[in-house]
Amino acid sequence: MKLVSLLGSPRANGNSATIVKRIAETAVKLGAETVTYELNRLSYQGCQGCYACKKGLEECVLQDELTEVLAAVREADCVVLASGVYFGEITSQLKEGFDHLAANAAGSAGLRATVPRVI
Repeated sequence: MKLVSLLGSPRANGNSATIVKRIAETAVKLGAETVTYELNRLSYQGCQGCYACKKGLEECVLQDELTEVLAAVREADCVVLASGVYFGEITSQLKEGFDHLAANAAGSAGLRATVPRVI
């Protein structure tokens, strides 16, 4: 089993990170492979609305530090999305990353036919 965690908090050691760390540790004990991406540390653009992912491309045309994350999410059996709540919403880091991921999930470059579980 492959578990991918997307940490949307700007705080590398905050509550969201603590929860993700506990989930990943438990998953490893149960035999899973895990990887956590701190979105605040990555340099990437959000979805540009070009719709290239819906026109038959196998990956997003934007090649940046989110490219590896998109590939990992496509291969994951389980995806953990973690965010603090700022002004009543998820963090801007997770929102920007999620928009990019959601656009890819809807197109041919998207997730496997069996959609991974999202926690």
